[in-house]
Amino acid sequence: MNKTVLIIITVVLFAKVPINLFAYNSDSLLQVLDTAGEIHKAKIYNLLASDLWRDAPRKSIEYAGKALLLAKKYNLPLEEYYAYYNLSSSYGGNDTLNYSVHYAQKALEVAKKINDSLLIARAYFGLGTVYNGKDDYEKALENLLMSYKIVQDIYKNDTVANTQRLAFIANNVGIVYNRLGNADKALEYYNKSLNLKSRLNDSLAVANALNNIGLIYSNKREFEKARKYYEKSLEIKKKFKDKFVIAETEYNIFELLILENKYKEALDFYNVMESNFTILDARTQLLLLNSLASIYIKLNKLNKADSVLREAIRLALKTGARKPLANSYQLLSEYYAKTGSYKKAFEYQSKYIHLNDSLLNSEMISKISEVNAKYETEKKEKQIALLQRDKLKTDAALNKQKIVKLYYAIASIIILVSSVLIILIIWYRQKRKSEKLLTKSIETEQRLLRSQMNPHFIYNTLNSVQGFISAKNDFMAMKFLSKFGTLLRNILENSRHNLVPLNEEIDTLKLYIDMEHLRKKDAFDYKIDISDDIDTEFVLVPPLIIQPFVENAIKHGFRNLNRKGELLICIKKENEQLIVEISDNGMGRDKALLEKSINGEKRKSLGMELTSERISLLKKVHAKEASFSVFDLKDDDGNATGTKVVINLPFISV
Repeated sequence: MNKTVLIIITVVLFAKVPINLFAYNSDSLLQVLDTAGEIHKAKIYNLLASDLWRDAPRKSIEYAGKALLLAKKYNLPLEEYYAYYNLSSSYGGNDTLNYSVHYAQKALEVAKKINDSLLIARAYFGLGTVYNGKDDYEKALENLLMSYKIVQDIYKNDTVANTQRLAFIANNVGIVYNRLGNADKALEYYNKSLNLKSRLNDSLAVANALNNIGLIYSNKREFEKARKYYEKSLEIKKKFKDKFVIAETEYNIFELLILENKYKEALDFYNVMESNFTILDARTQLLLLNSLASIYIKLNKLNKADSVLREAIRLALKTGARKPLANSYQLLSEYYAKTGSYKKAFEYQSKYIHLNDSLLNSEMISKISEVNAKYETEKKEKQIALLQRDKLKTDAALNKQKIVKLYYAIASIIILVSSVLIILIIWYRQKRKSEKLLTKSIETEQRLLRSQMNPHFIYNTLNSVQGFISAKNDFMAMKFLSKFGTLLRNILENSRHNLVPLNEEIDTLKLYIDMEHLRKKDAFDYKIDISDDIDTEFVLVPPLIIQPFVENAIKHGFRNLNRKGELLICIKKENEQLIVEISDNGMGRDKALLEKSINGEKRKSLGMELTSERISLLKKVHAKEASFSVFDLKDDDGNATGTKVVINLPFISV
């Protein structure tokens, strides 16, 4: 729901008396303004501000400022409240949200002085809406829940107006819970909203509620339920023939198909619905273009991916949408990597990292801007007072004296705040510099370890190839070499990165195990089990972090085994940790060490040593738990039945 519609509905739902928004307009109000007394002018200015904030926000701010001055002069608290509320609405653009917060808080203060419950509920709702626009979801939720509680507790009579208010607030509470990642709470409030809207027989509102519930189930990866709610929503919306609301749900269906990895079906759906999607807001179109580009990359339609990403970047730069722009850079890096243009891939990966880092600092910058805005808003209010000095026939000399004092006060505050900010900026830069030096040192050490790891791994693999060639098994040698070529390419590509997607690590691991499976002539079986709550494309791990443990199990655990080997690899998430369990039914560590001693093998496993060091460095970089443990598996009689390795890695997602 866009912001214009949201605020119009807010005004209607929280009105103390029935309001016909179209019973007046700015022209008719201006006609009576000159003949009205000053007390009535305050009300007229507020009506003008309310009428113009969407199409002429600057003019709305001017009228709201005039209403505010008259309200304060003649002690009109209700008009003062509406003036602050109108100022908050008019400053609701992306660049002035800090001012919007300031005036919404002022409106809440006045509502509490008036002690009017409905006005207080409306003020809390307005403040929650603004914080939601600022992506400050914790504060947004706090204020929206206050609004919901007041309306629920005080207006217990089951009127149409009260039902509309509760349904509207519950829906917005659900939106914020969803953005905070609390799917169960979001679903609870969406269902509350749906039940209330169903009682009102408001079909379009019901359709929007069904659409929101579908989003929750999509996020919970319960795709069949999500599709069911989307289809119900779309069926209702098509009866209204409103292309915008129809396109909203169609876009959600498109994203659902991508989540289900139904890329060709998603592409066919997009080609049919493309004309509808052009009326979506700019941010949604950006998300759509990035999703479309990711499909083209996965389907190797690289020329189309290039043109779509260029359009996405152009739109992102035009609208200032930084997060979608970062995603576009990341996708363009993947595109160039697939085309073999590694220099370009590196260039756009660097742009992505730089922009992503700047987004991480946005919260701190926003806090500084909010402090600045508090002083600037006071200054703007006095500037409005100066512009209206003659018309309001105030004492010129008294106003001048007040303004001089205010300027001295503001100047002192600005000097103080500037000094504090300069100190904070210097401190922050020094801290960042130290952190970068430490990170660079650790990353250099990691690269050295990987440079040792890759030759070790390749050497072991070449030994396997040599075995087939020596046995003159040409077919198996060719099959083995084909897999080895793919494996070698994966190793070389992944070795350029500190972290790689889990799905790429699994693909490389499978290639290695398949090669060992061929070499050992089906002497063992293996299974890789990944928990459903892990999206392997968006979880990052160090490259070749699992392989040495698997190699150890196959090379030592299954050697001279009188039964068929079984290898089980389980990957799951626990308490923000990625847990990898590698279990085998081999001879166990004690017997393996004994056989090594008998055979005169004294060399330690280089792969295990390097992996141990890499895990220690990973713990330093991310300041999170990273370790591995080895356990002997035994039966009830104490006989060895195998070995289990548990690797604990930080859960890192993109």
